[in-house]
Amino acid sequence: MISAVAAGDLADVLPAGWVPTVVDAENDIAAVASASLADGPVMVHASWARDEGSRVSSHQRDLPRIQPGGGHRLVMLLPAGDLDLHRTSRFREGLFLQWSPRLVGFITGALSSVHNRFNLALVVLEPRVGNQEPCAMFDAGAASQSEVDSLIAEASRLLKMKGGRTEHGYILRELPSGGEQLGFQRNDPRLAERRAELGGFGSTVRLEELFEVIPQRPLRGRLAADASPDVVDVRLLRGRDVQRDHVVRGDETIQVTAKPSDLLRAGDVVIRAINANHHGSGFIWSWLRPDDLPAVADASVIVMRPRHEADSIVVEFVLRYLASRVARDLAEVSQISGHLRLTARELADMIVPLPDQAVMFALRAVLHARDVAGQWRDDAHNALDTLFDGETVADSRETVLQVSRSLRLRVTAAEQAEDFAQQIRSTYPLPVAARWRVAHTTLSEGPTPDGYDALLNTAEVTLGYAANVGMALARSAGVGLSATAVIAAKLARGEGPGFGDWVAVLQELGGKKAQSVREATKADELCDFAEESRVAIARLRQRRNDEAHGRPVDRHDMADACASALADVELLLARSQFLADMPLILAGSTTWDALAQSGSCEIRRLAGDHPVVPRERLAVSRSDIENGSLYVQDSGGELHLLRPFVIAGDCPRCRALSTFHVDRVSNGVATLKSFEHGHLDEVPHFLPALSAVGLLPV
Repeated sequence: MISAVAAGDLADVLPAGWVPTVVDAENDIAAVASASLADGPVMVHASWARDEGSRVSSHQRDLPRIQPGGGHRLVMLLPAGDLDLHRTSRFREGLFLQWSPRLVGFITGALSSVHNRFNLALVVLEPRVGNQEPCAMFDAGAASQSEVDSLIAEASRLLKMKGGRTEHGYILRELPSGGEQLGFQRNDPRLAERRAELGGFGSTVRLEELFEVIPQRPLRGRLAADASPDVVDVRLLRGRDVQRDHVVRGDETIQVTAKPSDLLRAGDVVIRAINANHHGSGFIWSWLRPDDLPAVADASVIVMRPRHEADSIVVEFVLRYLASRVARDLAEVSQISGHLRLTARELADMIVPLPDQAVMFALRAVLHARDVAGQWRDDAHNALDTLFDGETVADSRETVLQVSRSLRLRVTAAEQAEDFAQQIRSTYPLPVAARWRVAHTTLSEGPTPDGYDALLNTAEVTLGYAANVGMALARSAGVGLSATAVIAAKLARGEGPGFGDWVAVLQELGGKKAQSVREATKADELCDFAEESRVAIARLRQRRNDEAHGRPVDRHDMADACASALADVELLLARSQFLADMPLILAGSTTWDALAQSGSCEIRRLAGDHPVVPRERLAVSRSDIENGSLYVQDSGGELHLLRPFVIAGDCPRCRALSTFHVDRVSNGVATLKSFEHGHLDEVPHFLPALSAVGLLPV
């Protein structure tokens, strides 16, 4: 800096030895700064005070009038809000008309004369001519004196960079034009990438598509003597009344001038306009209940009214997002003195995630669990509160025994559901659940060869079922798998697929070639299954090979072998929990309305370890559902045909409904093998279907 032009006392920010040129009120600071720029770089600091009767501060009026001279840089010390608030857009528009930012540095608490959480911006500007250098954005936060040298060195490195980022800063390639906002967080490319990732839940929309956002309206109390027909005695909600547990507290009731249209409604959501930017916290909002009304909101509260067409589950999902740290980090809102300042327009424009069918299903389950648990708690409290309310002691005794019995049965069932072994037996697809039931039951008698063999069968069936589902999904997505061709070659030679073939299919699904399978069928977890279970699969595969090649476990080592194999199988089953969310469906008859292009299908969900399950009807959007065929439903609700990879039928040996995969082809006849018990069934006229999906040469 050759010269420094200043107004006021800068003793706490200017380096030692600097002598400011003080411009009094009778002189034009813009003219003095413009003249000084002819000789060298200038740092200018104009008064932040507002002119009397004006909403514009002195510096916002004067600084945009400084004219470039000699190609030298201009440095300004500003309130950080000047670069990020909507209401200061005209100031930025005037400033950036002739100047381009080269460095924008933010720091908190640098001035002893203002609050220690006040945010400052040090802006280095260059004359706006020709091709401009990118802008270095730097946030030092509340830096201590010991950090100053390292932060200055980092900022210097950043200024030399053409792209990328450092620990405290990044390069902004696209410079702002007009009055665009220049906040640090708002323009961070890394956060822009994270905002785009929100679509991973399903999709994204602007919040105003789900909610009517009602702008803040300042309301002032009036005395009863001044009352008019429009004055109603209502509650005035302020920001501090909106609590983090989503409940409104504070019971102050005052008289305010309010039109009927200003009154809030039950089901409205009120959100604080100013939220502390604390780690781990998001925006603070509350539902309005009938007991909270009548009420109106003051300017520190923004009202969101869910639109009639918005699904209640989607509304709940978006509100939980707003309360999260992620929403706070990604919000394109102004930050002032450590707080997020939210306006109705910023809230309406906020990009929020929408859940896909799988997430909606999961969220419904969570909300249902919450409501059921709450009802159980209420039933227990009611039983205790009415313990002695019977007309006689006998009546009270009988009532408490009945209520206790009902609650005990519910709790026992819930506790059983917490057991992982029980979860597999009740929620996993029939092929996996049935095999696990045999292994779990056999091992309950101790570590035996039968139990060990049942564990290995469970592992192979889990991988085999997942692989056949994967091949069906790949065909649905139009992807040909090399591993499928290998299985086809083996079948053509009269051989059958085994443990290694199933693993090869699953590994290929995790490769780049099968990326479109993920996108078309939302089967990310299936595609990642082999890699995430790689170590357990390798050990189980070696155990299966040892058994097949005459290297059985010695009886003295059976206890350790069973324990190790059980651990690997349980890990494999834990990694395959996604199978429980991909229902195995046996389709029945379909009714179809060709005009409405909708219909319903009678189905049986083959979940759990028993093939006898209730029938139900499923709404479908396609008319080609095959009666008697198996389908798997992906997380988006789409049905994918499993035939001929997996088919269902009555086993000719045990007469139970079973699921089968192709095991051998010989003399024009396909032999199918049951996943559940290994029984075989020879099926004629099956070869054309195998050829159609690539499991046999055409």
